[in-house]
Amino acid sequence: MSDELIAYIDSQLKTGISENAIRVALASAKWPKEHVDQAFAALAAPSAPVAAVAPAPVVAAFPVLQSTGIQPIVEPKVTANAARAIGHIDIPGSLRAFEILSYASVLAGIIATYARMWSVSGTLSLESLQLPLLTQIPFALGTVVLTWLAVRKRMNWARWVLIAFFALGGFGIVAGAIGLIFTFQPASFFLLAAPITQVLALCFAFSPSANRYYGQQEDTVSLVGTPASAPTIATAPVATPVQTVQAATTTPGLNRTWTKYILRTNIVFLVIYLGLVFGLDLGIAIGSPDLVGFLYIMFVVLAVFLLFFAQETFIYRRRFATTASSSDSGIFAVIILRNLLFLLNFIPFIQLLGLAGLPTVGLVLLIIYSVLIVRRSAGVRALTARS
Repeated sequence: MSDELIAYIDSQLKTGISENAIRVALASAKWPKEHVDQAFAALAAPSAPVAAVAPAPVVAAFPVLQSTGIQPIVEPKVTANAARAIGHIDIPGSLRAFEILSYASVLAGIIATYARMWSVSGTLSLESLQLPLLTQIPFALGTVVLTWLAVRKRMNWARWVLIAFFALGGFGIVAGAIGLIFTFQPASFFLLAAPITQVLALCFAFSPSANRYYGQQEDTVSLVGTPASAPTIATAPVATPVQTVQAATTTPGLNRTWTKYILRTNIVFLVIYLGLVFGLDLGIAIGSPDLVGFLYIMFVVLAVFLLFFAQETFIYRRRFATTASSSDSGIFAVIILRNLLFLLNFIPFIQLLGLAGLPTVGLVLLIIYSVLIVRRSAGVRALTARS
């Protein structure tokens, strides 16, 4: 058992750091659990002496400092997720407000839909509810799930997907405004309440405190009050990010966004598309031959998606698998928005909405996607040239 370890734990306890926090930090620094247990047991004894600690020896991982005689001190660190688990990273109030307002916007949107139907027809029947249920439930559930992921699981990309959900439902603002101006129907107030509530929610979601909350996700958090006598752990030098004017910041490392998340997302959407096109849509076209033209359009949209799928699976995934970049989360968000837009083209009765979105929203997404991919590729080339 190391006297140095006992001294370190004793100093941390005196500064108010909890035992759990100290254990997590030491585990992250690769201290054996039995040594940590013995050190805490020694401190818990009535007369446990704490030995004076000599300066930490220079480790081989710092040859430059070793030649100058400078004593390098590497503090034990705890990952952001572990720090949050022991209470070091709390959900800011702005994100709690975002969560409440986001759920409220879902409720307001549901009320607005049925209130408008009631005001127009004076009754609600099962047949009249089928189309609203088909189109609204996926967006409502998606909003709830994405909000939960963004707030509770700190998924930064979920905030950006929620912006797309708002953009796809933005026509509610126009519809509500027209209703207030020309018809003065009470349901129009609900049509406006849903998007306005969502705008307020997104303002909280992208507030400075929320951005700091997500900015800490990939960082490591040092325990405060670590003394100069902290245990010295040999660590490998950290690669310096490559900074260029046009290239995205790129660093070496396994990229789970490209190797796992984007691939799985595209596969899930592909299965849904195939089920809709060759199941539901094909059956409708067979039963109504005058709708075959829409089926051909679906085949074209599916072919376009397959081109993106092949490119992202067999080209970009291999190119970006071993590097990480700040552009990856943006690319992932754009891919989800694009896939949702494609999905609208395969759902019966609202296919015209999807077709209208392709030359408008789709064009904007394509431009953003192209810019991010170009920056990402430039970052890889810059990193390769530097190494």
